Amino acid sequence: MTTKRRNDSPTTGIKKKSCPACDKGSLELFFRAEKLPVFCNVLWDTREEAVSCDRGDIILGFCRDCTFVFNTVFDPDLVRYSQ
Repeated sequence: MTTKRRNDSPTTGIKKKSCPACDKGSLELFFRAEKLPVFCNVLWDTREEAVSCDRGDIILGFCRDCTFVFNTVFDPDLVRYSQ
């Protein structure tokens, strides 16, 4: 996992450049973590399944206009819920 300090804001790979809550573009990027398991609450049957699980990135953005915090690179295609 990689984290960056506030002065080292991550910028590559940003999908959402405006706030989804207020639709303004005054974002401050403040945290980046790469290749995290998409689901933290799944117990896999084997080690191999766990190691090869779907992964995604997190780049958190803070909206200076409305204070909403969100993952600017959220990919809904990675989130597949099952029973």
